[in-house]
Parts: sequence; C-alpha cells; structure tokens
Amino acid sequence: MMNRLRRQLFQNFCVAFIFSIVSLTPLGQKQGKSVIGVVSKSVQMKCELNVSDPADVQWEDKVYNSDRNAIQIFNSTNNTDFAINPLHPNNRSYEVNSEFTLNIILLNLEDDAGEYICRSNVNNVTEEQSHYLTVVDLPECSADTQLTDGQETNFTCFSIYSGNHPRLTWFRGDTAIESRDDSETRVAKQVVHWNTSYKDDKQKFTCKMILDEFSEECSFYLDVTFLVRDLTFVPYKKEKYQAGEEIRCTAKGNPPPKILFEPSTSPGKIMDGSKTITIQKPWEGKDVTLTCTATNSLGSKEHNETRNITISVAVALGTDMKIREKLDKALDNTPVVIGAIITVALVLLVIIIAVVLVRTHQQKQRQKAAKQKAAREQENGRKSDKVAV
Repeated sequence: MMNRLRRQLFQNFCVAFIFSIVSLTPLGQKQGKSVIGVVSKSVQMKCELNVSDPADVQWEDKVYNSDRNAIQIFNSTNNTDFAINPLHPNNRSYEVNSEFTLNIILLNLEDDAGEYICRSNVNNVTEEQSHYLTVVDLPECSADTQLTDGQETNFTCFSIYSGNHPRLTWFRGDTAIESRDDSETRVAKQVVHWNTSYKDDKQKFTCKMILDEFSEECSFYLDVTFLVRDLTFVPYKKEKYQAGEEIRCTAKGNPPPKILFEPSTSPGKIMDGSKTITIQKPWEGKDVTLTCTATNSLGSKEHNETRNITISVAVALGTDMKIREKLDKALDNTPVVIGAIITVALVLLVIIIAVVLVRTHQQKQRQKAAKQKAAREQENGRKSDKVAV
C-alpha cells in the first residue's frame, strides 16, 4: 500500500514538473534572450529562427504601446527593401538587414528598453523568440582623489539603467572591497566609506559594472599626502665597506622629503626623496658614523626623521702590501715548487746518466774497432816481409 502511494506521488510530481516546463515555453516559442545596450550606442538583435525562403519574418516590440501590446516594426512580406513600418513611433531608429537582424541605433534610457519579438512563419509553422533589452549608462566614479593620510572619505559609483539591475563592485587594485548599496529607482549605486592610508598613495581604485556577460568600469588613482616615514639605508651590510662604494639614504613621503646625509663634506648624488654618498679613501681603516635626516611638511606642519648608521671601512692593499701578499702566496706554495724542482732534477739526472752510458759504450766500441784494425794491419805487414825474403 505504501509503495503504491509512493509511486503515485512520484508520477504526479513528474507530470507536474513536465507541465511546468512546457507551460514556461509555449510550443513554437523560444525562451527570451537578454540583450544589453549602452546609451547613445547601437545594439543588434539576431532572429535565431528558421528564416529559410520562403519565410514571413516579422519584428515587433512591446515598448511603445501604452497598453503593452506588440506593435509591428518590420514585416518581410512584399518588402524587398527591408523597409521599417513608417507608422512606428521610433521608425528612424530601426534597421533590418538581409539576415533579419534588428539594429537599434542611438539607444536612450526612456524609450528603448523592453521586449522585442521576432516571429517566423515557414510553411505555416510559426515560431517566435523574445529579446529583453536593458539599456545602461556607463558607470561613473565620484571621489575626492586629493587626500591626506588618515582622512575619511566616500567613493561613489553609479549607473543609470532601464531594464535589469546591473551589479556594481568596488576594487582596490585587484582586491574587492566592501561597499554600501544606495541604489534608487533605475539608478544602481554603491558607496565605499574609506579611511585613507599613506599606502593608498598612487593606488588605483576601480568600480566594475557587470550585467550578464556585459562589463564596463570606471577608475581613478589617489594622491595621498603624508609625512616622512620609512627611512632606510641601501645597501646595509654587516661586513666592511670598500672605498668607492655608494650608500643611499631613502625615505617615503608626499611631498617627497628633503634628504640631508652627513658627513656633508662628502660628495653626493641628490635624487627625489633620496641621497647617495660615496665612501671616501680617508675613511679606510675606520668606523664612520653616517647621519641621514629626511624632512617634509603638510601645510604648516613639518616633520623629520633621523637615523644613524656606523660602518667599517676596509683598508685597501697598497703596492708593497700586494707584493708581500704575492710572496706569501708563493711561500705557501714552496713545498710544491721544491717537489717539482726535485722531480725535474731527477729526470734530468737520469737522462744525463743515460747519455753518458751510451757515449761510453760507443767510445769503447770505437777503440775496440781501432785495435782490431791495427792488428790486421800489423799481421798484413808481417806477411809482406816474409814474401820479400
């Protein structure tokens, strides 16, 4: 029994759901399409229906009739010139091309927002499609961009519209920020209450308007005046500095602070909001204290910030020192050098001994050959004497 009741309830739900879907979109009618247009610009609406030849295509609107009944803008029947209905109160603002696309030129907030209907009849089959046009004015940002650190202010973004309500969102850089909705009839408005910081100086603020896939924005940059702060030395290192190196003192402020970097007798490069000095040769072998003071003013209020830094300057190597350093390095390498000399001497000694032995052997061979030759000559002499006798 319970299972049968559940099945019946499920069937009823399915029937009701399908009926609701069908009732939303009558047969032969496509669901409405949202179109966004901007004041004083043009917008196009494409008839996305069967317009194959022969076709009877019509455009109507429910904008200009006080009773909201549709009034014809265009009818393709016997209309090879694509002429607009001359009786339409806004006929000069409409154009229809060969693809039956409706173009509305010079949009205005008062007259153009509303429903536009394209109807197509092909072989006695009628289809229609609605377009809902929302006309918006581009968003406008209102803000005092000349501010002082700590000052509270409001940023206002608004857009006048006719049709669907656009969404406005405020951003600081790329980060969305909170705002208050002060929208009125046909006016979208978002207000930001802002406590200004020195970090907002030269920062971009943007208001983005989004409606469906349409997006526009307005933006501005802040100019925030603030007293001098964040005085630093660059580079700052713990190891010793060398003569000829540069140290820069820099500070933030608007207007840019004036920098006094001492000892003032040292040569320096002056830049906006910073000053650079070069480490002098007379400072070698000493600890030198540098003093940097940054000053700026807002109206009659002046502020300065001072910091000291003590640096150690290394002694540069002179000519004698460099020679001694080279000798020290050479002495450090003495065992290696001596070993190499001994090795070379032994090799030479071996070569000399080999040469001596070879030459001695060659001399002995020559002496032996000479003795043999003398003996042969003596033997020949004796034989000659015997023959003579």
